[in-house]
Amino acid sequence: MRSFVLPLAASLIAAGCVVNPDSDEDLLTDEFEAIIGTSPDDADTDGDGYSDAYEYFTYFSPVRDNDVPYEDEDADYVRYPLLWGDDWDEIAADRGWDEGEFSGSWTGEDQHGIDLKLRRFYGQVILIDVSAEWCGPCQAAASTLQEEYEDRRDLGFIPFTILTEDPVADPTPSADRWVDTYELTSPVIEDGERDIARRYLTTAYPTYTVIGRDHTIVQLDKQGGTADFDLIDELLDEEPPEIDYPWPENTAEIAEARGLRVPTQLRARAGCRRRPRSSLRGRRCLGPALVEPRP
Repeated sequence: MRSFVLPLAASLIAAGCVVNPDSDEDLLTDEFEAIIGTSPDDADTDGDGYSDAYEYFTYFSPVRDNDVPYEDEDADYVRYPLLWGDDWDEIAADRGWDEGEFSGSWTGEDQHGIDLKLRRFYGQVILIDVSAEWCGPCQAAASTLQEEYEDRRDLGFIPFTILTEDPVADPTPSADRWVDTYELTSPVIEDGERDIARRYLTTAYPTYTVIGRDHTIVQLDKQGGTADFDLIDELLDEEPPEIDYPWPENTAEIAEARGLRVPTQLRARAGCRRRPRSSLRGRRCLGPALVEPRP
């Protein structure tokens, strides 16, 4: 497995970028590691092959070996800070699958072989697109989905295509074929047994469900045509939920040293608001411009 242990700590210390002890040379000071619960003596606390700093900055858990950064570089899905344990249990206590409810979660394998959990995308606006390969309207919608995704990806939009049937109604759809045909980089999940699709009351294809930043199901089982991108844009204008996710004083230096995006809460928000689509295309609001961390 690739290792992302950071080798630059010594030079950064010499340059004055890290002013407190960093025993394991992962660019996180011992003091900060005590705050986030990682080991100051081990650059890879959970032993998964990725340094604590790399996982923390990319919103993967540095203390849970089952929450591992995506191996496939094409799976470049934006992640936001996560809630764990009692914090998540509290806000998700009344989760369900009806419009107006806090969304339940599921796990599905995408076209890269990565198990994606819906709850991991808390804080983003989520589109669930239930489609079948043989369905003409599904094909038409898929032909424009990549453009819609690229326009909104870095504002916190993630569409999931839940693929249920292949062209001859065999219960084994092909995510690879769908991705190749429509040149998609958003997640496509094979669901021949309808384990995921059945949660969204699907009686026709395509059907769309929209989940807001607070993980509430805003629209359920919209059938036919394309997704309601006017609604999605309205939801994207809302701020993500506030999550207590502390950042080290040398945040900008670590991001620059590793070529990472500056964390979402720390990026300059001016210029990241919704604009008319003609001026929006190509904007990447998550970086890599560096900003000063919060005090």
